[in-house]
Amino acid sequence: MKTATLLAYTALASLPLHAIPASTTLTLVNETGFNRLAVTVNPQVSGLSLPSFSTTILSGDVIADLQIDPAAGTSSELTLREGRVSGTKLTFKRDLQIFLTTINIYNIVIDNISAAIDTPTPPGLVDPATGSFDAAQYTFTLDQGTVTGTATIPGQDPITVNEAFTPEEPVTGNGSGNGTLTLLATPSAQPELYRDFLATIIFPINLDDTFETGGNTIAVTASGTIKATGTVQVPKSEYLAWTIEEGITGADGQADANNDGVPNAIAWALGFGASENAQSALLRPANGSYEIQLPASGSVAPIFIEGSDLASSFLPISAARVSTSMNPLPPGSTGLITITRLADEFLRLKVDE
Repeated sequence: MKTATLLAYTALASLPLHAIPASTTLTLVNETGFNRLAVTVNPQVSGLSLPSFSTTILSGDVIADLQIDPAAGTSSELTLREGRVSGTKLTFKRDLQIFLTTINIYNIVIDNISAAIDTPTPPGLVDPATGSFDAAQYTFTLDQGTVTGTATIPGQDPITVNEAFTPEEPVTGNGSGNGTLTLLATPSAQPELYRDFLATIIFPINLDDTFETGGNTIAVTASGTIKATGTVQVPKSEYLAWTIEEGITGADGQADANNDGVPNAIAWALGFGASENAQSALLRPANGSYEIQLPASGSVAPIFIEGSDLASSFLPISAARVSTSMNPLPPGSTGLITITRLADEFLRLKVDE
């Protein structure tokens, strides 16, 4: 019986790319209709409900972690973190007309405003087909700012308002309704390695909270729409992302960076680093069959097992011949894989770069 093991690498351009992690800083835009927070202050003075309104303009940045399919220009995840935005000063005033006399009920100023944007339970999920997401996945927490002023109860001495928003006593809000994430392809300085996108997020926010001062309750509500943009760069494929991480940026998949006899792309798919010896995980004859000993950490890409008698083209072998009943072997495969041996057959591993 003539048997052989042929190890080879060939790219399969027709296979879909998988999402690749990428991060960028998004900056709040200064555009009409966005990042304007309409705030209502409603002190309960002598049992009266006397709301007043003001608007603060928000500015700042937030880090966005995404999972991008570079070919489709879509993302399945959006995690917002370390967001810090500031707002312009808010002034609230309310007068009460009693007969012919105008009485100032309160003057309140909210200044030095700062809020955090976060994802309490990451990752935030996005529908890659539409770019829409549930804005309630994100929080908007007003945790810095001063509240000063005076409030007057007819017949009593004025009340001085001197409070602060702190991380211990914040005004907490959430995203509300549906948001959108769009990725617009832009020219890249290294098009052989990367795709660049202009990322834009838009989502509504609402706040609704109260705090106590001078024995009186002040309700604070707010609503607005966050819009932030930034450029994100992502490797064109998972394999290229690996070469960048491993310090062999753009290395050909059929090359052998560490001269261990294993092509770069095979080492990547098996789950090895570029400097690690991957020989232990290759096909080898054993006990009348073939076997592959995959690393404990697991493979990272689909691995095709193909066979040929060299008189015809290599084709994927039947999954029934593989101990896991799967061909290709899916990402995350680990342990010993055995393959039924046929006479006059050469086998090879093939991966999608």
